[in-house]
Amino acid sequence: MKITAPKISDSVPTEYDIMKLIRTAGENDRPVSGVRFKDLWLESEDISYLSFENVIFENCRICDCDFEKTSFTDAVFDKCDFSNNDFNGSYFCRCDFNSGKLVGSQFRDVIIKEMSLKATSMTYAVMSDCRISSAQMLSCDLSNAEIIKCSLKAFSVSSCRFAGVSFFGTPLGGIDFSDSLLTGIKVSEGFRELKNAVVSAEQAAELALLMGIKIK
Repeated sequence: MKITAPKISDSVPTEYDIMKLIRTAGENDRPVSGVRFKDLWLESEDISYLSFENVIFENCRICDCDFEKTSFTDAVFDKCDFSNNDFNGSYFCRCDFNSGKLVGSQFRDVIIKEMSLKATSMTYAVMSDCRISSAQMLSCDLSNAEIIKCSLKAFSVSSCRFAGVSFFGTPLGGIDFSDSLLTGIKVSEGFRELKNAVVSAEQAAELALLMGIKIK
């Protein structure tokens, strides 16, 4: 699957004081745009209701922050820890997450378009009522995450871990899990989420046990 890459300017200045830019953007009702944030460390800050455009986050640790209804357009997150953040109601378009963490973060009622996640840990993350289109996950760990009542269109995974994931109310038809770890998942009683999902023979055997089917 081809995902549209973020449109980042050839040269963006490096900024080490994100809160200064955030305050200025909030006061002037303008997006934070055309900047690279590097080696930042933030905790428990309010970064809600803002827009980030044409930005790079590099080697940043921004955790336990409020990103409610924040939008990210043409953004790259490289080797960043964004764990335990609140992204509820946010919007992501043409974003890349590379070798980072989104552990325990909350994504409720989020819109995601044209996103790539590579070697990113999303263990214990919660995604519910999200609309996701044109997105891919490569070598990501979603163990014990919740993906509940989400709409997944043009969505692909490869070499990912889905151990103990709850997919309740999320149709998985057309998604190829065959080269990923798919074990101990949780679905509704009728198993309707699994209709037309693509799995390996080994995965099919485990899912059969989940459904109460005995294999000789």
